[in-house]
Amino acid sequence: MPFFKPFSVRTRLSIALSCIVSTVLTVALALNIAPSAEDETLKGRAALAQTVGYSALQDLSRGDSQSLDTFRELLTKTVEHHPDLLTAGFRRQGELLFSVGDHQAVWQPQLDSKVSSDSHVQLPLTRSSDEQYGVIELRFKPIRVEGMLGVIWSAWTPMYIFMGTCCFCGFSFLIKKVLQQLDPSQAVPGRVREALDSLSEGLLVINRQGRIALANSSFAAFVGKSPESLLGVPASKLSWLTGGDGPWVPPWQSALQQERPQANVMLQMRDQQGSVRTFMVNCSPVLGNGGTYRGVLASFDDVTLLEEKKKELNTAKEAAESANRAKSEFLANMSHEIRTPMNAVLGFTDVLRRGLADSVEQQVHYLDTIHTNGTHLLELINDILDLSKVEAGHLELESMETPLHKMAFDVVEVLGVKAREKGITLNYESAGKVPDLILSDPTRLRQILTNLVGNAIKFTSKGGVRLVSRVITTRGQQELVIEVCDTGIGMKPESLNRLFKAFMQADTSTTRQFGGTGLGLVISRKFAQAMSGDITVTSELGKGSTFTVRIPLLPSTSARWIDAQAAGQELVKNRASRGIDPSQLRMKAARVLVVDDGEPNRELIRLVLRRAGLTVDEAEDGEQAIVAVQKAKYDAILMDMQMPVMDGYEAATLLRDMGHAMPIIALTGHAMKGDEEKCRAAGCTGYLTKPVSIDELLKTVAAIVGRETALSLATNPVPPRSTALAPAGTTSPGPIDRIVNTTQASKIPVLKSALASETRPLVSTLPMDDVEFREIVIRFVDRLDSQIASMRSALAERNAQELANLAHWLKGAGGTVGFGVLSDLGRELEQSVKSRDWTVFGEQLDQLASHAGRISVPDMSAV
Repeated sequence: MPFFKPFSVRTRLSIALSCIVSTVLTVALALNIAPSAEDETLKGRAALAQTVGYSALQDLSRGDSQSLDTFRELLTKTVEHHPDLLTAGFRRQGELLFSVGDHQAVWQPQLDSKVSSDSHVQLPLTRSSDEQYGVIELRFKPIRVEGMLGVIWSAWTPMYIFMGTCCFCGFSFLIKKVLQQLDPSQAVPGRVREALDSLSEGLLVINRQGRIALANSSFAAFVGKSPESLLGVPASKLSWLTGGDGPWVPPWQSALQQERPQANVMLQMRDQQGSVRTFMVNCSPVLGNGGTYRGVLASFDDVTLLEEKKKELNTAKEAAESANRAKSEFLANMSHEIRTPMNAVLGFTDVLRRGLADSVEQQVHYLDTIHTNGTHLLELINDILDLSKVEAGHLELESMETPLHKMAFDVVEVLGVKAREKGITLNYESAGKVPDLILSDPTRLRQILTNLVGNAIKFTSKGGVRLVSRVITTRGQQELVIEVCDTGIGMKPESLNRLFKAFMQADTSTTRQFGGTGLGLVISRKFAQAMSGDITVTSELGKGSTFTVRIPLLPSTSARWIDAQAAGQELVKNRASRGIDPSQLRMKAARVLVVDDGEPNRELIRLVLRRAGLTVDEAEDGEQAIVAVQKAKYDAILMDMQMPVMDGYEAATLLRDMGHAMPIIALTGHAMKGDEEKCRAAGCTGYLTKPVSIDELLKTVAAIVGRETALSLATNPVPPRSTALAPAGTTSPGPIDRIVNTTQASKIPVLKSALASETRPLVSTLPMDDVEFREIVIRFVDRLDSQIASMRSALAERNAQELANLAHWLKGAGGTVGFGVLSDLGRELEQSVKSRDWTVFGEQLDQLASHAGRISVPDMSAV
């Protein structure tokens, strides 16, 4: 029937079965097979009427007025105790003698009607002579509603409603279970089923109720279940990742509602292993008999790998776009940073080229401006190279003994001149005892301290800067903490996050006022992080900033725990100490060959060993050493490992291959881990680092050739008067050998001018009261000026090889002749050449020239 078409099969069957049950019940009631509530009610009312009539005859038979009152009381109690009885009355000869309730209003029978109904009961009372005595009238509630409503709503109606509802629900549930037990796949031929199972694409047949009617093996494998266990399961109840908070409409439901296919819908599901799978779903409605859509055929194509690749491509695309934006920002910043100083360089160069300067002083001013801006350009390029090296992961760190206190004093000494120019203090102190020797990368650590201290000086105009070291323990791990505290301009809290970003400063106004590229802090922090540490900062606007360096503490096995005051005192004392006096040591007669391309090194070693009673020959490179060994017999060879023509490694190897077994002591400026093993692998039997310590040299050679007298230490030397090798007209103060407290705010004494002053004389640690040692120092100083000039020329030409050779010479010769600070500078210069840090090299070269101008050789003629 068309009326039932919108309903499902289960609903149709439930309605039909409910109608059948209702029809059977109706027939049973009509045939009085089933009890009737209406009949039972009428019987009850008839019995009540008979009882009332019998009682009335008993009461009224007396014929007095009291009997009538008794009857009235009976009717009243009867009405009160029977809810269905509305009213009652007694009528005689058409006149109502008495009644209970509003009987006259509800009793409206025809006057001539003598027949009772279901609601109106007339009970005539007769005497024995068949004379009618009166009529008892009883008004009951109607059993049926009058009119059409009474026809529809009868006593059977609630029963029909209850029975129909219960039957419909019960049959619906029963049919549902029966349909679920049916296997619709059995209707699919075996060959077709095998073909569906062979597909790698998942397939589902879903009925109108959203339940799975058929699943192939591929889809069952996706969800980790068997195809049979999926039958009857709501497809939307599987572990789909719908996303979002709103209601989710599955594509197969949309296909049925819209009666059209749903193509390329992306759905995600979490499989049995917890992995997320991505499917491309296509749904097509399936027509049944009569042209209605009975279900959906859904295909599930697993595109998980494809989506992952797509995400990777999107990520790579975003990274490329981000890199492109970063490159554009970098080029914009670089353009601004380079063009500004370059404009000054080209502009003032053009002014000088055209001869537009009015005076010599103006020319000097223009040249100073060109030099300053050119130096700024070199600093910028150097910072960029450092940053790119770190970002590319090409930063290599050394791990070697690093004199912490000495390094801190050196930084304070070098940067002290800038502090004094600004009228501020610069001090180094320690909070408690700190190891004097740690394992670290001295070059990078020095660069960190130099950047932080230089930055603090730049932004401090009054007060001072303090460099403080301490050791703390965090989670059982010791850390070295170095703080750089200043009383400068400080920063706002929101500006701190910008500090460690390339080309960023706390405020754009500081760029104009103080200059700089903003790369120094970035590079310093990356160096600290490469050392497994970090740099943090706290600041208060107008009160100053504190930069804190934290790195894991790795004390050397020979480290001593001392504070900054004791370290400073030892440093001053060591600078004045002469060590072993070669004239007091007599070795056994022996012949030694000294091979070194540095003349000061050869000259000093020759002097020391001859004083000890040895015969000394010299060679400038490995080839000359081979020739010398073929001509004479040597008891020992002191071999520099880095030389032109033929280096020490090759020369030592050739000597061993030629069968020579004499001891070969390596002289090298390399002190990194593995360098000694490299020298011994080449055939060396000993190892001395540059700058050569006279004490270690004498001890090493004496151990080889033997000695006739014991070693003797020269103590309490008379401080010589000194005359600085400086430009005419300058006066050099005497040597400074005392420690003073330079800050009243601190209770820890610090090393002041003895280490921080650029005006104090620089005196060799060699015995200057000895004429021959003085001659070596004087010849070194004379050559130093020409070497500095050569460095400047090579720097201008970017001749890395020449600069490396000159730096190597300074590293070995400076310390050998008693100027340790020059040896340290030579090491730093050599490192700058390796990393092509031309800006830093230029700064270091300026420091070298400054130190050279402070060198003082004692004038012994007045002693």
